Amino acid sequence: MKSILTELKEDTPCAVIGTMPTIINDALKEVTSAIEVPHVLYWQVHQHLSSPRHSKNIISPIVSPKNVADIVLEYLSGTLNSKGVAIIHENPDLSADLAEEFVNYGPKYGMQNYAFKRWSHDTTEDLDNIILDIQQYGLKTIFLNILSKEKTIPLAESLERHGMLDKDSGYLYIVSTNYIKLDSLDELYGETSVNSVWDKLLSNPLVFDEHMDNFRASEDDRFLQAWRKQNATFVEHLNSIHPVQSSDSAYYYKPSEDDYFQTNNPSYRASFTYDAVMSIGLGACQAQLKSDNKETIVKIGDQRRLQPPPPDVSNNKVHSAMVDLEFNGATDFVQYDIPGSRTKASATVGIYNIRPVPSSTITTTSADGEPTHHSYEAILTNVYKSKTGWSNVPDANFIYKDGSTNHPPLEREVQEQNYLSSWVRALGFSFMNLTWLMSILCSIGICIYRKSNAVRGGQPFFLQLICASSIIMGTSILTLSFDEGSGWSTNSLSVACSLTPWFFIIGQILMVSCMWSKLWRINKVMQFRRQKVTIRAAMTPIFVILIIALVILISWSVVDPWVWERVKTQDYPLETYGVCTCNNFWAWFGPLISLVVFSSIMVLYYAYKSLDISEELGDSRAIFFTMFTQIEAWAIGIPILIAVSGSSADGTYLARVVLIFVFAFSPLIILICPKIYQALYPNQKTKRGNVSTSGRSGGAVVHTSGLSAPVPTVSGTNVASSTTNRVSSTKRSSDLAGSAAEPSEHPVTTNGDEHGEDKV
Repeated sequence: MKSILTELKEDTPCAVIGTMPTIINDALKEVTSAIEVPHVLYWQVHQHLSSPRHSKNIISPIVSPKNVADIVLEYLSGTLNSKGVAIIHENPDLSADLAEEFVNYGPKYGMQNYAFKRWSHDTTEDLDNIILDIQQYGLKTIFLNILSKEKTIPLAESLERHGMLDKDSGYLYIVSTNYIKLDSLDELYGETSVNSVWDKLLSNPLVFDEHMDNFRASEDDRFLQAWRKQNATFVEHLNSIHPVQSSDSAYYYKPSEDDYFQTNNPSYRASFTYDAVMSIGLGACQAQLKSDNKETIVKIGDQRRLQPPPPDVSNNKVHSAMVDLEFNGATDFVQYDIPGSRTKASATVGIYNIRPVPSSTITTTSADGEPTHHSYEAILTNVYKSKTGWSNVPDANFIYKDGSTNHPPLEREVQEQNYLSSWVRALGFSFMNLTWLMSILCSIGICIYRKSNAVRGGQPFFLQLICASSIIMGTSILTLSFDEGSGWSTNSLSVACSLTPWFFIIGQILMVSCMWSKLWRINKVMQFRRQKVTIRAAMTPIFVILIIALVILISWSVVDPWVWERVKTQDYPLETYGVCTCNNFWAWFGPLISLVVFSSIMVLYYAYKSLDISEELGDSRAIFFTMFTQIEAWAIGIPILIAVSGSSADGTYLARVVLIFVFAFSPLIILICPKIYQALYPNQKTKRGNVSTSGRSGGAVVHTSGLSAPVPTVSGTNVASSTTNRVSSTKRSSDLAGSAAEPSEHPVTTNGDEHGEDKV
């Protein structure tokens, strides 16, 4: 090494160009760093070579791994809607570069799921474990960085064992041109047996060429047109100006055919070799201009600036000048960044589709005419250029494994979706149907026995509203009972998510406000004032609260609608959980639940105030126990919901269903069913409050709200009405206000008239 360095320092070259093998480039890097000359690469640049920590002399017209990752991820996420990539590699340098850059650029394109598996070719069991890990991780886009056919076949066999090579498996395999050489497909594939693991793996893969020669994309390419104009005389000229010492060294091939240049394309990456040489020449010219103190102007992007040497780039003037170069070369626009990688703004990347040739001259067939072997071709389908981004090549559709031109869904395959079990859904429907059935039966019973004392005293109109509210609230079970496992789309599930609070909140508010209005009305009736308490007046609280609730619900649905989405609960193996979400849940649900709480407080207040009213009329105790049951359900149900939420779809669903069922069913059982029972069996004595409901015509004691002592009645007529102690209505009103009252001079009617209007 010392002798080589001594010779090179005595006769220092302008630059060193090449080569392909990484191990040779590593050695050349040491040499070029020591003599401080540019080291120009026209092949893949690894990070450890281009890093300024290791060398300040490396420069290459090849796109750097970070820009390759950026461009390929843009295609995978934008065109194919892929959400992640699994990388199986044996080359630690290239895969480590790409893996690192995929992670760096992934969030930019919404891709944050990666699996990196290095295969050391030890045992089949190790390979099977790698494939099983990728399968359980759920990634459908797999990048294969295996460098030889001999090493790829065991990989294909393992994929076949796991069912990942079937046409309908939905996997997309990606290969780099570092493995598949587009100009030597026959050497790699040969004639492959149809349906062999090799054929299944490498039929219709996506091959990205990060070093695409532009002449492969268009016959109008300037480099290709210049090539087509050459002939054997041009080769002789090259040999004359650059003679070689022997045929064992590099030499210019003299084609035997006269039309060689017109019928053959340049070799793979010939345009990059050309631009590497041009970069050296242009850089040397720029360096000479600087040494002659001639000021130069260089255009960088859209800005023009004087040409200062980049700080701390290299002590070599040629390398410093090359870094600032911009020119139109054989690979289109060429631009370098510091320390010498090609920029994304000057990159050209191609997507190729490798697929069997339909009617190849080397395809063999069986006796029945079916193909037994395949030959393959590479079809350019998409091209990236900085000015246009990704574009489709006309009349060149990508054909996937299933034979269609539609890419498979490349979302992560979820191993556990946590769909609702069918028996759990059936149980939920049973609760819902029981609520509906009981509500309808109670409503029918109220209609049939509406003229009985028990039902008339409970105010049939409000009892019917409570039945309706139970049906509405029970319907919210229906909107909770579906997910993708039921065949519903995400949009349909989002609509169901939005309807659930409508059914539950409207039903709950209607039920509680009906109890409030019912108690408020009976309190007004039993005040013994000369006033008419109509149902319309009693409905005022219901109307006000419902209008407020409707305004909030409509605003919620418009401004912050519910959406159905799947939340990842476990990354490996991938497990998700379907939930309804919105951006500001408590901002909307808080005011709604406040209305329910306020109405409940008013119900409890009027229930307490009505304790001295006949239970047959006031139902204060029944309403109190109904409210107590619902409060107890909240107290028990909320901790259970918190405990099971996100961990069990079945458990969360059942907890919600039972909670809704208790709210909807409790008023039917506690409040309405006893009244229908009394109407069915009017002669059965049931002690409720302070009133006997045996239907006797004898005396009874009625406690009226605001009176300090019971008023005896006989046959519906106030005994005090036969006395001569009459008091003016003004005097009676003032006495009622002070918890002591004179007996009324008029009878009290509490059963209601034909229109449901109670009068005093």
